[in-house]
Amino acid sequence: MQSNAIKRAALYDVVANFNGASAILDELLCNKPELNRYGIFCELADRVNGIDVETSVRSYTKICYERILAGDEVPGAFELLKTLHDAGRVSVVNSATPQGPLRELVAHLRFSPFVCGSYGMPASKLTNLEKAMTKASVRAGDTLVIGDGESDRHAAEQAGCRFVGVESDNNDFQRRPELLVKHLDYLIPALTSPL
Repeated sequence: MQSNAIKRAALYDVVANFNGASAILDELLCNKPELNRYGIFCELADRVNGIDVETSVRSYTKICYERILAGDEVPGAFELLKTLHDAGRVSVVNSATPQGPLRELVAHLRFSPFVCGSYGMPASKLTNLEKAMTKASVRAGDTLVIGDGESDRHAAEQAGCRFVGVESDNNDFQRRPELLVKHLDYLIPALTSPL
């Protein structure tokens, strides 16, 4: 799903009625990109009167859930995942979203029948990638990570996997991926040919 802009906008929507919170949020997103939703709202609660971390996280999760379900899929994602599934290939979702909300969300997405698992926080993307490879009994050299952010590219690099970047509404690559695609169905011929 094209969710990066949705997630960013949801942060601002949650704190819109708190004086000064948007400016602090700007600072946090610029200077502390490693913070997850809990870290962001904890920092905001420490600096802005009236912000409750648990209430804010629940509101943020609800907004993201509703908007992502109503949002656009990454072009070609459904076709790619269906093709890979039909060819007997294993596909998983690996996200920085907390695992419970992630699994609930993925279960309602159109491509959910074609993925074998959803891995989220608190484990890192690298840990989740390694766990998924072990469960699927595949080597890093036979694994392709497809993602739209630096954390995806970095996890693939650390694990020794190949990586394809996806153009999205909020790419944050520190180094341009060797292959950066806009439509995932572009990958179908290469990924479905015999190994």
